[in-house]
Amino acid sequence: MRQINREFILKEKDMKNNKKLRNSVMTAHGCYNNLNNFKYYLASYWHKNYRGFIVTKKQIKQAKEIYKKQQKETLKKYKNVLLFEGAGMEDASSVENTDINNPRIRTCLINNKGFKIYLELSYSHYEKKPGSILVDHCINETEREQTQDCNKTNYKKLEGRKTIKYNKKSILEFVNNNLDCSFESIHIENYDIGGVVFKKAICESPNQ
Repeated sequence: MRQINREFILKEKDMKNNKKLRNSVMTAHGCYNNLNNFKYYLASYWHKNYRGFIVTKKQIKQAKEIYKKQQKETLKKYKNVLLFEGAGMEDASSVENTDINNPRIRTCLINNKGFKIYLELSYSHYEKKPGSILVDHCINETEREQTQDCNKTNYKKLEGRKTIKYNKKSILEFVNNNLDCSFESIHIENYDIGGVVFKKAICESPNQ
């Protein structure tokens, strides 16, 4: 069984430079003994030799502040880029022969017509079409919010398996051609924008 690394010394600059480490500290959880007395906060961090390291309440607060600042910077930097949140496991072994290192991605974008659209895609392995995409959700959130109809899904009937390849070039073309967008590039962000797509649009088509 992997042990807790009790020799690791966490520095603020490490959290600024290592997003995975930062998020581990930010989501550290309390550990208790068998009498339910608090012992310490543990930041889970995968390593072949250990399962995590101990952090302080102050370090957790620092990590959250760094995350908030870096999230703001990322959203500003990629405002007019097709930005996706990596919603699955980064570098999952199921993703083969592709330049996208996450098998599940999602975005909430503003298209050229001003519609807010939620789109969720995943890497699909099935029968004779390995490496294609599965459009899990495609929702015109603007229309749904205006009508208050939670059943308004499957925008343009795009949901379902597609024979296009699960890579950046194909997905960029798919979004531009089907969702009235004109993005010139695409970015997958695995650490900075978790859950933001459920609150607001994270990118806007340049000609919007």
